[in-house]
Amino acid sequence: MLWNKRSVICRRKQVLLCVMGMAMLSTYLTVNLIRVFKLKRVDEEAREWDEKMCKNYSRLQKQPRGRKNGEKNYLITWYNVSPYIKWRPEALALGFKSCKFNNCEMSLCKRTSEHSDAVIFNGRRLPKTYEFKRPVGQIWVFAEDETPYTYHYDTDQWRTEYWRSVFNWTMTYDQQTTDIYLSSGNIWKKKARDSRDFRSIARKKTRGALLISSHCTTESKRTEYVKELQKYIDVDILGTCGRKWECGEKWVHDNCFEILNTTYKFYLAFENALCRGYRTEKFFENFNYDIILVERAGISKDDLIEPRDVYISTSDFPSIVSLGKYLKRLSNDIDEYTSLLEKKSQYYFPGFHEVYQTALCNLCEKMNAQGTYHREIDDLLHVHGQLLASCRHPMDMPMEEEGFFDWLFNKW
Repeated sequence: MLWNKRSVICRRKQVLLCVMGMAMLSTYLTVNLIRVFKLKRVDEEAREWDEKMCKNYSRLQKQPRGRKNGEKNYLITWYNVSPYIKWRPEALALGFKSCKFNNCEMSLCKRTSEHSDAVIFNGRRLPKTYEFKRPVGQIWVFAEDETPYTYHYDTDQWRTEYWRSVFNWTMTYDQQTTDIYLSSGNIWKKKARDSRDFRSIARKKTRGALLISSHCTTESKRTEYVKELQKYIDVDILGTCGRKWECGEKWVHDNCFEILNTTYKFYLAFENALCRGYRTEKFFENFNYDIILVERAGISKDDLIEPRDVYISTSDFPSIVSLGKYLKRLSNDIDEYTSLLEKKSQYYFPGFHEVYQTALCNLCEKMNAQGTYHREIDDLLHVHGQLLASCRHPMDMPMEEEGFFDWLFNKW
């Protein structure tokens, strides 16, 4: 009888293990199937984009490339433009006319790569092979606006022997290590004083803080941080990680964002990773609204955007508790809130195209002084490691052990 009971228990365990195994296999296959369809769609969109860009380049090109007034002209091709730039047509349309060194020409058509003096590749989206013969002396630029934590999101080609030692320069957000610095923005002082009735603007706001987020599991523990903050102040979450938000077009700051002017007192500009110099549109493209930004980014108090007194940084608070209590008090103090809102409104974000133009000018300057800036990157793994070293784990959140499904979500 005892043997029969043990046999039944063993069979039940086997069935349970089999069910668990099938569930894990099903999850694995589903995730990978979704990834395959996603990559296929991305490839189709890329082909359509390239056809459009090549037609535009043929139409715009009026003179053969070469020397003009005794000066060499440099052709630079964006082989696969970063989506961040694609979504910003004002930046995408920029060239080199306003640069000190303006003898460069930009092509967004990858078919011009073989005839170019330099080719820019979006690092996270490198193809398996490049479709042209690389001329001797051609400069290759590894450009990436995201943190090293995300390099595996689209492809892992940058890790392969094929790509690791072919680049000359980098173009990233980390000013201390990159060859061509490209941030997501900067803040300018307004020439004329903004003298609107800020008290009236403040009084019309009825909600506490807002977070708009599409990535829920992040290196910065953004979701976990916000859950703790909700114990002290109301935080509405829109997007994948909260209430579904169907207003407007994804990635575009349109009229949907008017709720920042009229409804909310604070916008949580929380990044998905805490890396030196890394800030995205969450901070810059929401800066011009009548709202107080609460930033969680960078690696220390020394890694903040100037001017520091027109927004709130989580790095200025020893704990979530102290930040939550401060936001609660500020939310209820109409005089202090109005004063901070008015101070912030004397500054503005001029647009991503301004920093992108600076990066283009820097690139053209380096093309004109290749002897001075000559470099060959031995291994992209060193670049990745260097960027990773400039990131930190969140010290303001208790670290929890990662479960299997968290690992699976992060990996795929």
